[in-house]
Amino acid sequence: MKKIVVAGCGHGGLTAAANLAQKGFDVTVVEAAKREDLGYDWHDSVRKRDFVDAGLPIPDESNYLPADRMCYYNPKKNVKIVPDREASQSYAYMDRKFLINHLIDFALECGVNIIFESKVLSAICTEDSVVGIRYENNGGIVELRGDLVIDACGLYSPVRLSLPDVFGVSNKVDNKDVFYAWRAYYNKTDNTITDPESNIYFFHCGKAGMDWAITKDGYMDILVGGFGSLTSEDIKKAVKDFKTDYPFMGDEIIRGGKSDRIPLGKSLPVFVCNGYAAVGNSAYMTEPLSGSGIDLSIFAGKLLSETVSTCNGDCCVENLWMYNFLYIKTQSEKRYNSAIIKSLMSSLDASDIDFLMERGIMTEKEIAGTGGRYSIVQLIQKLAVIFRPRLYLPLISILRKTWLAKKLKRNIPKNYSKEVVESWAADYAKL
Repeated sequence: MKKIVVAGCGHGGLTAAANLAQKGFDVTVVEAAKREDLGYDWHDSVRKRDFVDAGLPIPDESNYLPADRMCYYNPKKNVKIVPDREASQSYAYMDRKFLINHLIDFALECGVNIIFESKVLSAICTEDSVVGIRYENNGGIVELRGDLVIDACGLYSPVRLSLPDVFGVSNKVDNKDVFYAWRAYYNKTDNTITDPESNIYFFHCGKAGMDWAITKDGYMDILVGGFGSLTSEDIKKAVKDFKTDYPFMGDEIIRGGKSDRIPLGKSLPVFVCNGYAAVGNSAYMTEPLSGSGIDLSIFAGKLLSETVSTCNGDCCVENLWMYNFLYIKTQSEKRYNSAIIKSLMSSLDASDIDFLMERGIMTEKEIAGTGGRYSIVQLIQKLAVIFRPRLYLPLISILRKTWLAKKLKRNIPKNYSKEVVESWAADYAKL
């Protein structure tokens, strides 16, 4: 029986673990935290259909709320973009602690062995393959070997970071592709609910980043986020400003109050090698303009399990590349444009964002998830009416990168060849 080792209790890792256990593989998950400590202390949006598509049980409706559309504001708050309400109807606003335990319960039912309170330290490698992981348990170092290591340890995964460069997996974290976020639930002094409930502010209080304020029954969901950095002073200023805009926001933090770091670039170009596959944040599988990656992780976990099952657990890079190929082909390309817009935003200042939104250059198509249907001709038409010379270069760069993204999607090699994949990955990295 082929042995699968999953490093970390990420959503994608648990999805892959459950599906592979159902197919007869011997699956062990190693997780650093106690079970009761897993899951963020807040809610996030999840597409309900993703559970069915990934072979997961659908949570009972009593465990989630309907998700509301996001409204977007420029720094001066004089431009408000409200996407179509229908776009949010397929999502559920789900408690993250409930969600992770829902996935753990299903994995255990499928026969997955989960070892909690055991910190993953590194990969075990031979000259050309990953053959297991090292983890700490009860003060001792344990080596766990398998035919495949699935890396679900997150952005700063000790497994990915320990891989030799020659394996071809990107293992360095570029600070410009990291979103620093602080999130907390505050009490409310009355029952006011805004319409829309969810409001995102670009460059809030002059900080390069995105903040949000979401009004719910009984609490305010506040997120303060920065591109590349976030200070305690940034958080204090943003919270103070929100209390001015939302006078019913109280002073008490009732949940959360913690910080996290999220990958905000496109997915890694190569996230497989002999005996290794990354999933979720370990492979930068997030939506660049929201930071959410639950749906992508679950999709990737299912896709990985199908790839491994198809090759009967022969987890050489040539076989695992199909997982890499299909993910890029079906998911990552859809998010190229939003990744490019995120990159543009992080390189400009608040006055530039105001200008672009006030002039209708940045619209719902770019910032609300529909950029994939945005044509180069439309961009050229918009560029023609801009009278801000210092923006020409970055906006023309968008034209070039959008064209390159489409070309890369078409040209990703279907079959693995080290030289061909390295050449393609180098072009991909330039975006």
